[in-house]
Amino acid sequence: MNNHRLLDEKHASMAKKRRNGKHNGKHSGKKHNGKAVKDGGGAYSPETRLIWGKSYTPKWDYSHHVVPPLSSSSTFRLTSTRRGAQGFVEFAHHADDFTVRTKAPIYIYDRLGEPNKDLLEENLAMAEQGECAVTFATGMAAVSGVCGILLGSGSEIIAHKILYGCTYSLFKNWMPRYKINVKWVDFNDRAALDRAITPNTKLLYFETPVNPTLELIDIGAVVEVAARHNKHRKPFHKIYTVVDNTFSTPFCQRPLELGIDFVVESLTKGLCGFGRFWWSAACKKRLANSRVWASLSCSPVSASDANSPAGCGISRAGQEDRKRKLSGP
Repeated sequence: MNNHRLLDEKHASMAKKRRNGKHNGKHSGKKHNGKAVKDGGGAYSPETRLIWGKSYTPKWDYSHHVVPPLSSSSTFRLTSTRRGAQGFVEFAHHADDFTVRTKAPIYIYDRLGEPNKDLLEENLAMAEQGECAVTFATGMAAVSGVCGILLGSGSEIIAHKILYGCTYSLFKNWMPRYKINVKWVDFNDRAALDRAITPNTKLLYFETPVNPTLELIDIGAVVEVAARHNKHRKPFHKIYTVVDNTFSTPFCQRPLELGIDFVVESLTKGLCGFGRFWWSAACKKRLANSRVWASLSCSPVSASDANSPAGCGISRAGQEDRKRKLSGP
């Protein structure tokens, strides 16, 4: 009887540490490919993390749920003016040197953030090995969102000569209306890409594999070209690199690990794979410039580009199922 009580007290103590964020897996010495993978109380292989996401998240208390529940609430109760003010401070805080966070997020309105969407974005960021992800209602909304925060009148895009048709239409027909110039270059011709860059260049955009030819582009080579030019530029004039990773998915290729700034992908295709809805995500590796990321995270709010709870659940399930299928029996 005493032994049972001692075990219960030990388990309660460990659960309390997990809730307080103190149980961080330091006890585990497991490694994967020579690197320890620590995640919310244990060490897991990348394959396990791709299927299940994080083992603990403050986005939702689902420590005892195998599958997180769905919330269908569009508005959340604010029990005091203090709580409401804190929620808006968390959402709208744009300082580069620090962030404002409570132990659990204070949700206000689903377009500003809600558990289903936040859980999906957290899992997508983990899949791409990024720090943050933002989901959109369509693939082109993600492409437009990234372009919208990085570009302005007089900016220049250098894009690979072949792109997904709707992205090509966006760059060809719509960007010039905002006085954004677009150049088309073979990204596998490193010298041509280097020559094409001008003082107005702000974005290098490409897909790999390319839609629809499946041509492969050397991601590392593009990153090197951008890095060489950025050495002589101020941060405000930095050249950003964006890759559409739809065909490969993070299960086969993670461009952020190779130095790419942003990854966009359609969740309708290989990543979540059910083809039941239009959705997409944009992921970023580092939060060195939190204002840039804050602008992207606010873009679905400005565009009323909210996501449904059921769609979030289907996307998470599709992500898990896709990894199992790719792993084989």
